[in-house]
Amino acid sequence: MKTNQAIQKKRTLGFILLTFVLSWSIGFFAMAQGITLDGLMGAESLEAGQLAGMAALSLYMWMPALGSILIRALTGQRFHEMKLSPRPRQNWKYDLLGWFAPFGFALTGTVSYFAFFSDRFDHFEHLKQLLGTVLGVSLEGLPAPVMGVLLLLAAAITTPLASLLSGPLGEELGWRGYLYPTLCAWMPRWKAMLVSGIVWGVWHTPLLVMGWDYGTGYSGYPVGGIAVMTLCTVCFGAFQCWLTDRSGNIWPSVLAHGALNVLFSFYLLGDNFCAAPYHPLLGAHPLTLLGGWTLIAAGWVVLVKTRSGWAADAPET
Repeated sequence: MKTNQAIQKKRTLGFILLTFVLSWSIGFFAMAQGITLDGLMGAESLEAGQLAGMAALSLYMWMPALGSILIRALTGQRFHEMKLSPRPRQNWKYDLLGWFAPFGFALTGTVSYFAFFSDRFDHFEHLKQLLGTVLGVSLEGLPAPVMGVLLLLAAAITTPLASLLSGPLGEELGWRGYLYPTLCAWMPRWKAMLVSGIVWGVWHTPLLVMGWDYGTGYSGYPVGGIAVMTLCTVCFGAFQCWLTDRSGNIWPSVLAHGALNVLFSFYLLGDNFCAAPYHPLLGAHPLTLLGGWTLIAAGWVVLVKTRSGWAADAPET
């Protein structure tokens, strides 16, 4: 037993090392090319170095998958253990929960934020102008509730494709497909949820330094952003780990990750739907303290109940 745990520890550390070296090398290269989110959002054109940096960053979220493949190959592990068997007939309720729960987290968090700061809501005006320019139509007269429903529908429809193509699958093959079950082999399940969430949060560091998610203009940059991101990845990751345990595969977690990413893209393009001073670590998108309070609460419930023996092991595959 102790020998097996020692092997699993080495595999865990090997995966983390490989994934961080691969990912952070890309991140540091992009930073060397002057890539920042603020710079990209305001740029009319990109120089050759910036284009190279952006091309490299497109691979960043696929490095956990590559890390898991490499460590499996190096240690002789079987590739059919990557939790890729979808089993939709047995797992449809977990697939749907993964797909739509992030919309609940986002909606309740955003409503809470603007309930506290009602004078800051821009009624989607910034996003309507942007989309109107892109689509070549005027959206100025569209009521805010209708715009909100259309955004949720668009996000829900595009989530499956975004989950497969834009990076969530690459991350989940590493985090829930390899790191979490490997940690479970040598520590309690709740601790594996906690540790995998911390690793996932810290992994974002180069992206946060470049301004992703929170920008660069807040007090305590970038340490505050790393701390808030890690809190959110621990909590959202615990929810995803529970989905993985219950379904026996990573697909509900992939959908949850994809839904959150799609939603965040709308917040980003819509300038967080805020017309007045906005603190990026407080709200309003789901990876913030107030905008993400239901996401954080759900994750802590999973962690506490898992520690008390609530979460069952994954079903047999």
